[in-house]
Amino acid sequence: MNFLNTSFWCFVCVKTLFSGTLASAQTAQAKAGTWPIGKADGVAIVVNAADPSRSIVLGSDPQKGLGSFDLDGNLIEVINFGHGGSAGVDVRYQFSLGGKKTALILSGNNSANTFRFFQMDEVTRLLEEVTGERAAMNINAYGCCLYQSPNTGKFYAVATSREGRIEQWEIFDNGNGKVDAKLVREINILDGAKGKLDPKIEGCVADDELGHLYISQESECLIWRYGAEPEDGNARQSLITLVSTKAIMLKVSLSITRAEAKGIF
Repeated sequence: MNFLNTSFWCFVCVKTLFSGTLASAQTAQAKAGTWPIGKADGVAIVVNAADPSRSIVLGSDPQKGLGSFDLDGNLIEVINFGHGGSAGVDVRYQFSLGGKKTALILSGNNSANTFRFFQMDEVTRLLEEVTGERAAMNINAYGCCLYQSPNTGKFYAVATSREGRIEQWEIFDNGNGKVDAKLVREINILDGAKGKLDPKIEGCVADDELGHLYISQESECLIWRYGAEPEDGNARQSLITLVSTKAIMLKVSLSITRAEAKGIF
C-alpha cells in the first residue's frame, strides 16, 4: 500500500514479490476509500471479532491526530491531538487492561513526543483514551509500532525518529485501568554505519511470532531487521538495499505490513 503524497486512505490489497532484488510488482485497485481529513500517513485495522463488519480502519494524520472509518470509508470520528499530530498507529489484541482483554491502539504525538493509547467501544466504535502517565520519549517521535513477546507475553511500544534513534518501551496496566510505559531499550540506526547516511526512520513493524523488528531507513532505501526483545541489542541484518530503484523502494519501505514481513523475509 502506498500512502505517499495523498490526502485520503484507500483500502487495497497489494502483493509484492521479492527474490533478493525487486522481481515483480502487482498493482491493485482500491475497493473503497475515505474522504480527506488532512494529510494521510499510516493505517491500522481494528477487527471486531464478534462482528467483523463493524471493524474500523484508523488513519494517522501527522498534522492533526487520528481518523477512524467504517469499512465503507465513512468517517466515524476524528481525534484531534491539539498541539501536534499522530506519529503512526498500530494495534495489538488481548492486552490486559482494567481486568479484561482489549484491543490496544497505539499512536504517538509528534510534537509532545509522547505515546497515546486508546481502546475501541465495540457498541459505538468510538475510541476511548487509556493513556496513563504519558511516557516522555527522548527522541522526536516520527513513527511507532507495537510488539508482543512470544517468550514472555509482555507488550512493547517502539518509537522511531528522524534522527535515526529508536526507543522500545514496555507497556502495562498501571493498576487503574490506564497504560503506563517504561524505557527498556535504545538503538541508534547509525551505529556501525559506514559513510554519510541519512538517519531518518519512520516505518516500523514487529513480527510477534518470530520476534523480529523491521525498521525502514527510508531515504537510504534500507530495511533493517532487529531482534524485537529488549535484550537483543543492536545486532541487525540488512534486508533490502536497492539504491538504483530508490523511488520504488522508498514507497515499499514505508508500506511494510506484518503480513509482508512474515511472508517475504
